[in-house]
Amino acid sequence: MRDIRFRGLTDEKKWVYGYLHQRLISTDEVTFCIQEKLGTDIEVIPESIEQFTGLRDKNGVEVYEGDIVSDSENKYIVAFYMGAWRLKRNVDGDTWWKSLYRYTTKSKFEIVGNIYESPELIKEEK
Repeated sequence: MRDIRFRGLTDEKKWVYGYLHQRLISTDEVTFCIQEKLGTDIEVIPESIEQFTGLRDKNGVEVYEGDIVSDSENKYIVAFYMGAWRLKRNVDGDTWWKSLYRYTTKSKFEIVGNIYESPELIKEEK
């Protein structure tokens, strides 16, 4: 059984890790919260919510959607695409996809940032 967890940014730009749920405020307003431990709901920015892939990088750090990883030569974004977790790279206007699972089993990469805190790491390559 795999552990389905999420992370999200608070308004104070702090990452919160745990289980995701929605809280109904009114008939047309919903907030998204992450529960770090039982009974603690922390509201997060909906656009920042990212899912845990169930995998770890070569240093044992948990890999989440939106992480930027490097194999020492190239940088990739972790994304869910075509039914699987993949590594995305843009070169000359083309998008290239690689299997995240294949890279983690060979311990080839490490997390160097994420799309919210380090967007400068993922500019398109020529």
